[in-house]
Amino acid sequence: FPDEYYPALGVSVFIFASLALKAGSAPFHYWVADVYEGSPAFATSFLAVFVKVSTFLVIVRVLFGPLSDGAPFWGSAIQVCAGVSMLVGCFGALFQKRVKRILAYSSVSNAGFLLSALACGNFSGVEIALVYLGFYCASLAIFLRLLDVDSSPVTYVSDLSRLRASESSAPLAALALFSMAGIPPLTGFWIKFFVLKELIDSSFFILATIAALTSVVSSFYYVGLVRSMYFETPALSVPYAGPFSGLGSAVAAAPFLAYPLAPDLIQDGAHLMARSLLI
Repeated sequence: FPDEYYPALGVSVFIFASLALKAGSAPFHYWVADVYEGSPAFATSFLAVFVKVSTFLVIVRVLFGPLSDGAPFWGSAIQVCAGVSMLVGCFGALFQKRVKRILAYSSVSNAGFLLSALACGNFSGVEIALVYLGFYCASLAIFLRLLDVDSSPVTYVSDLSRLRASESSAPLAALALFSMAGIPPLTGFWIKFFVLKELIDSSFFILATIAALTSVVSSFYYVGLVRSMYFETPALSVPYAGPFSGLGSAVAAAPFLAYPLAPDLIQDGAHLMARSLLI
């Protein structure tokens, strides 16, 4: 960089670090698990959805706008944060017993996937990141809603078996988890596939390898949550009333089936949103 760029570069470092902290990406993720676990489900949903969406939209707007001249720097910074986030989030979740802590580390891992798409530094990467962001936040919000619907919320992994008491909640939760695991043909599979494809097309082979590895490993704990829900005995015999009716469950399941059913509609929407952010 020319000498006159160094003050702006220093400012860029602090801006990126603050945004990475709010996004919950590693190595700025130290607060995520404790805050998710200690907050009510509504507050956790707010942090996981609204804060994450707004933060990533700001990242796109700032890094591809005013700070676009510093792309060689922030591109490398995003790649490092993306790789570390995927590894920390994926392997950190394997050793957790509380559902919210698993979701917290899953959030860190998914932040890594989002940053991976942005690291490509092109328009299609932004489009993919926006689709990923919308799907992931919808999935997490629905799943968190299923966890906290009565006076005794689901806390431990073994408590997930209580969801079997509701005819609609257990299948909906399983659908959400399978989609987040990237099981085809659900939406989660396609957006992870497109992130990997974009990384390979951009010659980011190390990031693509990390993304593929962590996707496989993370599928174990997502599927493990489904197994606990259907095959384990709950630690507490507390009744469970699902938050969604039959019609409500069908509507809530829409994000998990949206891409295979209407791919062109979703891609067109992401294209328009990406254009509005980058103009």
